[in-house]
Amino acid sequence: MTGRGQAVLQQQLAASQDPEPMVRYWAVIGLQSQNWRSKGIQDQLVKLLDDPAPYVRYEAAKLCYTHSKHQKAKDVLIAGTRQTHSILVNTAMRKIRQLNEDAADFTQAISQLKERYQDLEDKKKIYEIGASITSIENLLTGKYADPVDAF
Repeated sequence: MTGRGQAVLQQQLAASQDPEPMVRYWAVIGLQSQNWRSKGIQDQLVKLLDDPAPYVRYEAAKLCYTHSKHQKAKDVLIAGTRQTHSILVNTAMRKIRQLNEDAADFTQAISQLKERYQDLEDKKKIYEIGASITSIENLLTGKYADPVDAF
């Protein structure tokens, strides 16, 4: 349904309430291509900031923060950087990196993560977390242009 506009908006909003987390996740992805000002999108995404599935929360948070600098969205992503599982931390960091210059709003959380990420018990995504930290630092210091998300 992504890219099919208003004709599928109600279906996407309904899918964002599906019992299956992966359906909700892809609904949020689809909503990214909709007009943010469309009725119901922001309200539904704010509800998803409390979703039990971290991937849904983080994706909704990225979109809410992109469009409205929503404080709860920021809190969700910061909480993601404080997780103990490296895959969850990495996912939150990817969403922060996708905020481009707005990642500067997360510098304190990133600095805190930089001090502890190598001590996470789960080592699966240690390299990727370090790469995200470096990528954000480089972006914010102007060392290279904004890349398309390559993760």
